[in-house]
Amino acid sequence: MFSNYLKIALRSLWRQKLYTAINIIGLALGIAVCAIILMYIRDELSFDRFHANADRIYRVVEIQNWGHAVNHVAWTMVPLGPAMVDEFQEVDKAVRIFRVGRSVISYGDVHFNESDIHVVDPEFFEVFSFPVLSGNPVESFRESNNAVLSESFAHKIFGDANPIGETIVMDNRHEFVVAGVTEDPPEQSHISYNMLISFQTILDMGWVQESWGNNTLATYLLLNENADPEELSSKLTVINTKYRGHENPEEDMMQFYIQPMLDMHLHSAHIDYDINPKKGDIRYVYLFLLIALAVLSLACINFMNLATARSMQRAREVGLRKTVGALRSQLVGQFLGEAVIIAMIALLPAMLLVEMAFPLFETLAGRPLSTHLYQSPLLLGGLALLTLLVGILSGTYPAFVLARFRPVEVLKGRLEHNRGGVKLRRLLVILQFTISILLIIVTGVVFNQIQYMVHKPLGFNDDHILFTYFTDETTRENGPLFRDRLMNESSVLSVSLSRSVPGTGRSQSYFSPEGMPEGDHWMVPHNSVDPNFIPTIGLELVAGRNFDPARPADSSAIIINEAAVRDLGWEDPIGKVIRTGDGETEFPVIGVLRDYHFYGVNRLIEPLILFRGQENYRCLAARIHPDNVSQTVERIEEIWNEINPNNPFIYRFVDENFEQWYSETRRNQNLFATFAVLAICIACLGLFGMAAYTTQRRTKEIGIRKVLGATQLGIAALMSSEFAVLVLISTVLASGFGYYFMREWLTNFPYAMHLSPWLFVGAGGLALLVALITVSWHAIRAAGMNPVKSIRYE
Repeated sequence: MFSNYLKIALRSLWRQKLYTAINIIGLALGIAVCAIILMYIRDELSFDRFHANADRIYRVVEIQNWGHAVNHVAWTMVPLGPAMVDEFQEVDKAVRIFRVGRSVISYGDVHFNESDIHVVDPEFFEVFSFPVLSGNPVESFRESNNAVLSESFAHKIFGDANPIGETIVMDNRHEFVVAGVTEDPPEQSHISYNMLISFQTILDMGWVQESWGNNTLATYLLLNENADPEELSSKLTVINTKYRGHENPEEDMMQFYIQPMLDMHLHSAHIDYDINPKKGDIRYVYLFLLIALAVLSLACINFMNLATARSMQRAREVGLRKTVGALRSQLVGQFLGEAVIIAMIALLPAMLLVEMAFPLFETLAGRPLSTHLYQSPLLLGGLALLTLLVGILSGTYPAFVLARFRPVEVLKGRLEHNRGGVKLRRLLVILQFTISILLIIVTGVVFNQIQYMVHKPLGFNDDHILFTYFTDETTRENGPLFRDRLMNESSVLSVSLSRSVPGTGRSQSYFSPEGMPEGDHWMVPHNSVDPNFIPTIGLELVAGRNFDPARPADSSAIIINEAAVRDLGWEDPIGKVIRTGDGETEFPVIGVLRDYHFYGVNRLIEPLILFRGQENYRCLAARIHPDNVSQTVERIEEIWNEINPNNPFIYRFVDENFEQWYSETRRNQNLFATFAVLAICIACLGLFGMAAYTTQRRTKEIGIRKVLGATQLGIAALMSSEFAVLVLISTVLASGFGYYFMREWLTNFPYAMHLSPWLFVGAGGLALLVALITVSWHAIRAAGMNPVKSIRYE
């Protein structure tokens, strides 16, 4: 019997080639898109799970409440880790990680510019599961001046030679002995490094002070197996009372909580100073999951719509089968089997599409994925099970509809008067268009928000501003000479020395502004700059003046921004005084800057103080002429090499810094748009099939209307009107859902686009245009037939 059902199913599918092809293509696209999205989501959820104790590793997060802003930061005090081991029995080990930043690593006459350098405690290798290939870093890291390299970085420096015991130099002054080599951190690790340095090194060198006022590093904890993380978090106020001397910890501007390692990749969008270079966002995971469901839903709706629409062509077959004794369960099994066969046939091209699209998807994602379809039996089995489920879901309703036909009504031809199937098809078309229009709306909002962020004025012109960091004392001391040499170049418009440039970070300190109650403090970002900083960056003064090199008193003056003025409530800030947190030094305000983004526009503009720097410069910024940029950069590098022959010239442009703030969001936007377009294509396939069926069903009517004088355009308009009404209903429904959900999504951005009604009108109009083109094409094609053939059409 099974073979009989299989033969009938295959013959039926072969006889209806167009509908079979539409269903297979639609299901194949749906399954492929869903498979790729699930692979991506699995990859996102797999971050840091390779650690043996991943479920017991936590990070301390500090909440800083400065009044004008509440920040969650992954930087904590230097003594915090050891104190937590001593204070809380739940904590087995603590690891401090200090990010060094960009440095020059030298071995002999070869120099390497490297950024992934961290200073860690010896417990790093016991808490985290980065396999050690050679050496004994746990013991050697209890002493100063020892380093561990990643496998790829060790090979880059030493080739195939054994690096253990070799000496490398950082920034031409610090020597380190290679004490071990580890495997490269996996792509799915939020901790990435090429070189690790023993923590005792920076203590001996004085890079950090074991002070409770020094927030410079991340603190990770390994809890014991019986620890209750929530209970531990509730105890962290002890840090404020016992170690930081705050009698009332609830009023302290700093609070602590612990974050599970398994949450760090996807739940840290709100945390600053994260050492994770590949931070994800759980909101996009949810969006991708919704797209996967939408794509599968559209594929299933296409199948159901076409199957119910074609039910009349199978009605007599059902009637005859029932007349000769076929049971309803047998008919359900037959038609359900046909649906499953279509789904299983679609699985093969779906797997081919996944294989072909995988490299492109990794390019869009910006990184290789750890999960490949053919390398995971679990994924393959899940995909087969998903395909079976899609076939059952797609075929269940059509199977029961067909099996429910009564033989007497079918054979007497009364089934045409049953309008239940027509209502169902209209409902499915409305659902299909609603999902498609909603996807267009969501894609449009995501795209426009990213464009809004990228093109929002920063408050200065970030084009053609080159900057370089001074990596050691020698380059720092040579900074003024390098600046003076560049100012003599005609292609260099302006040069400035500063501690940082926009988009590269910030320093924060306590201050006591004039008028603030005694004992209160104001935590605010600040930057040390020379008088050329404001014209070089292109900032605008709205009150007061710039620093004047001819006025010695300006060395103790400051310039603040408009956000600082608003936060302090000053009407006339010029001449006001801001003191350091200890109250020992006063700084009069001599100017007010128009607000500018010293971070990306994904952050609110915070108060800012500019000091007249003296010896605290760490970088040089040069605004260069837009013509012949490459030649100008080459000339700047020549001057650098003359002044600093032992340090490679490493530079970037300010606009590149701001671009990196949006890179992850832009990648998510591209992925989202790609999947949304594929989903809309699947919906168009279904519309094409429905239009073809509707036209075919009304072939005689079209022939008669043409004989009576109807034009092709008139027939096309008549045929399109039904779909136009359904699209309008879908537009109203999708606009309501889209407005609600995207308004909530935009609240996550400090600067968000305005939800224009034209976006919703455009989404509905695009769907209507697609529907009209598709239906009209079929209608005009049918209307072009000879009326005699149309009227005789069976």
